[in-house]
Amino acid sequence: MGYLLSTKQPIHIYVKEQGFLDVALAVQDLSSDLELLGFSVFRVQHPEAADIQIGLGLFLFTHPEEYVYRITSQGIMLSGSDDLGLMWAIYSFSEQELGISPFKEFNGFNPQKVETLSLQDKLVREHPASKYRGWFLNDEDLLENFSHKGTRPIQYRFYQKVISPELLDKVLETALRNKINLIIPSSLLNIENPDEKALLDLASSRGFYLSQHHIEPLGLSKNSFEAYAKKHGISPEFSYLKNKEGLLSAWDDYAKKWSVYPRVISQLGLRGGTDQPVWKEDEGRHYSIEQWGEIISEAMKEQYAILSKYRENPLTSLTLWMEGASLLEKGALLPPSNDTILVYADIGISQMFGSDFFLKKSLPNPAGAYLHLAYWNTGNHLLEGTDPQKAEYCHTLSLQKGRGEYLIWNVANVKEFSFSAMLTAKMAFQGSAFDREQEEKEYAASLFAGASEQKDFLDALSYYYRSFGPIDDGYYQKYCESNDFSYYAYTKEKLSFPVCALSDGFLCWYLRRPFLDKLNDVAAWDWFGKSIQASLKNAKKARMGFQVLKQYSVAPAAFQQKWVYAAFYWENLLQASDEVYQASLEVSHQELGGLLEHFEKAAQCLRDILDFRKECYQGEWAKWIAGDKKLDIPVH
Repeated sequence: MGYLLSTKQPIHIYVKEQGFLDVALAVQDLSSDLELLGFSVFRVQHPEAADIQIGLGLFLFTHPEEYVYRITSQGIMLSGSDDLGLMWAIYSFSEQELGISPFKEFNGFNPQKVETLSLQDKLVREHPASKYRGWFLNDEDLLENFSHKGTRPIQYRFYQKVISPELLDKVLETALRNKINLIIPSSLLNIENPDEKALLDLASSRGFYLSQHHIEPLGLSKNSFEAYAKKHGISPEFSYLKNKEGLLSAWDDYAKKWSVYPRVISQLGLRGGTDQPVWKEDEGRHYSIEQWGEIISEAMKEQYAILSKYRENPLTSLTLWMEGASLLEKGALLPPSNDTILVYADIGISQMFGSDFFLKKSLPNPAGAYLHLAYWNTGNHLLEGTDPQKAEYCHTLSLQKGRGEYLIWNVANVKEFSFSAMLTAKMAFQGSAFDREQEEKEYAASLFAGASEQKDFLDALSYYYRSFGPIDDGYYQKYCESNDFSYYAYTKEKLSFPVCALSDGFLCWYLRRPFLDKLNDVAAWDWFGKSIQASLKNAKKARMGFQVLKQYSVAPAAFQQKWVYAAFYWENLLQASDEVYQASLEVSHQELGGLLEHFEKAAQCLRDILDFRKECYQGEWAKWIAGDKKLDIPVH
């Protein structure tokens, strides 16, 4: 029979548990969702008077974070095994039954108001496959410039501004709607800065596990240490070898401050302040790799002992980025506890694992994976660029290798990665039950009412991801070797996607290179010209397909900002790169006549990107791209 909701009468909500702030905030979100559809909402004190009952223990549960929502003719019941499970019941009901997009705060795909909503009898029960499912806000140039509160004295291209709590709350709500339970809410966050601590306070109030960037063990980055040293009048030298007591003192102080939060997974490790191996930071000492492994292991023991002063059985993780996994495999790196989670990282430029991921040495520790949807250096940053098939492949590898307990994705500024972040969050929650093609179909159905438009969208989406052509494997291998990554040749696998693909970051890097450098290397870049040309063909098809589909979308302006702009931006970036490549090719053959024309065409492509940005980003998002430091051309 189901249950009927009508705007002619208020919806009454009863909440059994009153002691969980995170649940209370989720109930507020549910009320806002109902009001968005046109319903009025009232809280009642007795369950028998409620249309919607919310609380723990309304069903029997056997798993952490398990949830149930049930719809009958008697009403709606939302329940969980704990506060997190209860939130998943609330947000799942909102998405599946009310039609609220998990990314409603960022993508603009909001449902229309209704007069009635007929809900069918249903019982949905789920629990997560992965224990920890995280987002890492990293290199967050757009977020921090769009809305900020406070500053921080830090020597980077960005990070000088602190994301405002109001904007972060939109990110946190979005993460929860995707059943993400772990957050690194900012890069190089310093808890001693009140404006930065406010971000941790907010994330904790929302129920998240909190963690840290892998170059800030116990929450202490090089920049934070230098500020700490100045404040306490000690040596600012960031060296475990030369200033051990100073570091131990700071680690202790920071561990104590972080211990006020109930859910923390503390990063362990010892790395350079600029995301480099520690031996590149501490150049005064020249030890062997094995000796450095012993030094790092000793430092982690000290860190674990400090954490144990403030929390019994502290949760810890060790991110095996760059040199970490190879040190572990050589037996030169030993985590301080069998409970420390070993987090294997992909290679950012490719979003694929290196050879260290496939090594057979294993420890009894729980394990996970760190994967990039965004990567600052030469990777995706301003548009979706990680093929869903690649993300699914790496997720499956993580499960097969027993590294599925902890899964975290670098999502940069979130808004650009709403599609891939949605898919990967579902991968983490559903585990081996995840069906990528079905999820893509459901996504298409959320954008278009007609079956033919849904199919056309999926076709255009396929062209879009095929437009990220391959980077030459020889180039990729040299990149890995020169950047302390462990190259792995996927020669035995029949992959449907490039191991390493072109990205907006790679093309922006190429365009910024001095022309003389391009000219000197032109003979080695034949693969680049071929990949660009093939990519352009698919990019044009994707852009044309999205443009035609825009008028049929349930939210045309939002669709243009999400997909039409992404394809347009990518096509023009490819075209600009091709013009510069053709110019270098012609000059290398002593042909100078078309040089100016190539540069003018490239410049026009970049101007067209800026003009289209102004057309797409309007209203509340008008200034969103203003903080861009990847393409790095002023919008206004």
